[in-house]
Amino acid sequence: MNTPAPVGDLTGSPADPETLRRRIAYTRDELAETVEALAAKTDVKARAAQAAAGAAGTVTGELQAAERAVATGYRALAGQTRQTVRRITAPVRATLLLAGAAALFVAVAVRRRLR
Repeated sequence: MNTPAPVGDLTGSPADPETLRRRIAYTRDELAETVEALAAKTDVKARAAQAAAGAAGTVTGELQAAERAVATGYRALAGQTRQTVRRITAPVRATLLLAGAAALFVAVAVRRRLR
C-alpha cells in the first residue's frame, strides 16, 4: 500500500503526457489498494465471522483438552478403584473363609451333641 513510486517510471517532465499517464496509473493503483484496505476494515460481517471462527476454534481446542483430561482422570480413578477393591477383597475373602469354617465346625459340633 505505501510502496514508493518507481523512479524510472515517473521520471521526466511533469508536462510530458506519458509521465502524467504513468503517474495517474500509479496513483490509481495506490488508491485502489487504499480503498480495498478500508473496505476490509469496514466489512463488519466478515470481521465478525472471522472473530467467531477464531472463538470457535479456541472453544473447540479447550473442549478437546477438557475431554482428554477427563478421560485421563477416569482411567486413573478406575485403576485406583481396582487396586482398592483387590486390597479390600483379599481380607474379606479370608474372613468369609474363616467364618464358613467356623460355621461348619459349629454345625458338626451341634449335630454330634444332638445324636
